[in-house]
Amino acid sequence: MQVRRTFDYRHMPWKNGGGDTIEIAIAPHDADIDTFDWRISMASAATDGPFSTFTGIDRTLCVLEGTGISLQIGDASARILDEASDPFAFSGDTRASATLVDGPITDFNVMTRRGRFAHTVRRVRLERGDERTCDRTSTMLFCHTGIVDITSGSESARLDPCDSIVRDATETDVWHLRARVPAMLYLVTIVPS
Repeated sequence: MQVRRTFDYRHMPWKNGGGDTIEIAIAPHDADIDTFDWRISMASAATDGPFSTFTGIDRTLCVLEGTGISLQIGDASARILDEASDPFAFSGDTRASATLVDGPITDFNVMTRRGRFAHTVRRVRLERGDERTCDRTSTMLFCHTGIVDITSGSESARLDPCDSIVRDATETDVWHLRARVPAMLYLVTIVPS
């Protein structure tokens, strides 16, 4: 199991220079912001402004912390996203901008290169003692809050807040989860398209 701790993540500026991002995982591992097949990150937004444009990329955004944002995608009506909102998917090609509802936010982003990969993001809430199995299609699990024990075959690990686990290409075992305390998780599945 590839467990990644918060200190393993790479900190870098947004593509458009308008904020900071924390890169959790990227493929291939030596890719950069212009050449990735898929990328998972967190970002902090402290001011209103445009999103970076990612041509040929499909994106999903989730608000992790903060009151929320009003997200304007192209000419569509603005959409309010907060911690309770479902993961929101949109095209990275389309002009997008955000207005903060009431102060800074932190968001969770998943991006895949269209025509090569596709993705889904699910929010999973576990209460203390809850157990869940994630099948072999699961690519990555991000523990936003709480503490979760995870086992896969003969391996086991503990995920603390903001830790994650990424499936190795050769790993075939399912992930078994058990929450030590209430936890909020984000389960990402990435598949060839």
